Amino acid sequence: LRLVDKLPLPIMLYNMPGCCKTWYDVESVVELSHHERILGLKDSSGDLDYFHRVTQALSENEEFAFFVGPEELLVECIDRGAHGGVNGGANMFPQLYVQMYNAAVNGERERADELKQLVLAISNTIYAASDGPSRIIKGIKSVLAELGVCDDQMAEPFTRHTAEGRKLIQQHLAELLPRLS
Repeated sequence: LRLVDKLPLPIMLYNMPGCCKTWYDVESVVELSHHERILGLKDSSGDLDYFHRVTQALSENEEFAFFVGPEELLVECIDRGAHGGVNGGANMFPQLYVQMYNAAVNGERERADELKQLVLAISNTIYAASDGPSRIIKGIKSVLAELGVCDDQMAEPFTRHTAEGRKLIQQHLAELLPRLS
């Protein structure tokens, strides 16, 4: 906490055991939530039970924010107390994610589930076009390049899709875009 006190801005806890090797147990999140410069938690663990236990433990703390990373779980996490998501797919198709969030928050479960099916289609195609820890970022960057938003250059040590991978992304995008309009 001494480090948190020295930082120029408040922080969010980031629970991402798969990549960052950090895991905040529920008791630690509750204890840290009392610090005035710790504003909330982004959970990318993919563990719905954990997320629910944390939100329940802090249900009285209206100032502490909860965000979910895995976009495939956004609807379920909204049901369990999430305030929103930090979802990679929103870089490609922001309107889809806003609509899904709004439907979930407004209790329009059928609509939220319908939109979630599109999010799952993105996961099962764009993110599955390659393997490895960079597959999601690689997919996002490739789609953004296809849409003319930016280049698909990746920071080292990661590499962009091969020509074959880019062709696969183009095919997936051609199938997805009509469903997103």
